[in-house]
Amino acid sequence: MKVSENKSDDIIVNDQDELQSLLEHTDELIYQFRYFPEEKKYTLPFASRGLWNVYEVMPEEVKYDAAPAINRIHKDDVKAVFDIVNNSMKTLKSWSYDFRVVLPSKGVRWLRGNGRPIQLMDGSFLWNGCVIDITSQKKKEEEVKRTIDVIESQNVRLMNFAHIATHNLRSYSNNLELLLELAEKESDLNEKNEIMGHVKKVSEGFSDTMAHLNEIVTVYTDVSQQLKTVNLNTSIEKTVNILKGNITQKKAVIINQVPTECFLEYNPAFIESILLNLISNAIKYSDSERNPKIKLNAFHENGRLILQVSDNGAGIDLRKHGESLFGMYKTFHKNKDAVGVGLFLTKNQIEAMGGKIEVKSKVGVGTSFKVFLT
Repeated sequence: MKVSENKSDDIIVNDQDELQSLLEHTDELIYQFRYFPEEKKYTLPFASRGLWNVYEVMPEEVKYDAAPAINRIHKDDVKAVFDIVNNSMKTLKSWSYDFRVVLPSKGVRWLRGNGRPIQLMDGSFLWNGCVIDITSQKKKEEEVKRTIDVIESQNVRLMNFAHIATHNLRSYSNNLELLLELAEKESDLNEKNEIMGHVKKVSEGFSDTMAHLNEIVTVYTDVSQQLKTVNLNTSIEKTVNILKGNITQKKAVIINQVPTECFLEYNPAFIESILLNLISNAIKYSDSERNPKIKLNAFHENGRLILQVSDNGAGIDLRKHGESLFGMYKTFHKNKDAVGVGLFLTKNQIEAMGGKIEVKSKVGVGTSFKVFLT
């Protein structure tokens, strides 16, 4: 077969019928694509029957104007495809690219195309190449990616479980130890009984947490299976009871302004862990010049439920520590009890539930966290 490089007409390949016959039974598109710079015109002077399989266009429809095929390219991929073809024209180097088309009957399909350019005597450019449908291959790649994502997500949740087990249970043990010390030092029987009442509440909370952790072990591979209806106000009150020892010792004031009927679908262990970390941190990193005051409220913003936890504590220098604030084992105060796990754990739990957390803080003034719960 001969290729005409001197004529300006669109018939580049001679004996097209013979070539079409040879390619009759292949699903791949074998093509010649031609561009006339002066006219800014694209044509497909030759296209095998495979054109229908990949573009759902017949060869005769694009012989003198390639628009019917070009218009099938997905709108999000058009620019990239033309950039690659234009670069190939400028450099006379071959191109290869994966892109999508939207077909009338098959919908979105993935194609892999390539072309080798030459410049003809009349100044036009001609690409010889082929295009194949790689949709099934792309689906397999997506399945592999989803599998990897699931494994990574499982690893994150497994890490979350490990930190809940160590970090949260440590909160219970510390508060139990502190309450028992207070009870030993207290001589007034009524005060001692009140403290022991708090010990009982902490013990009950400890049992609930163990039940939640056991549930995570059972179904940690699927966060959605862990969802339950949670009353946010009740969860806060429960957390306050757990931290009663710290609150009493620091003379902290907790202001719970969350509506009593504030319900959401959430992981109970996660919501408890989030509240424990945010409230205990607000108590732990209080300003030495004033008693801690921690305010909690909840509101809707752009259709999302937001929990806000604000304090009048020591504050954090966000310009210095902002990027690493939620990092593992990162601490920002000279507190001997600081471990640097709480905020890392909190952020991961919130994000695992599809939310996010934002912070505003000023040294010497206090800190405010916004938790996007839904």
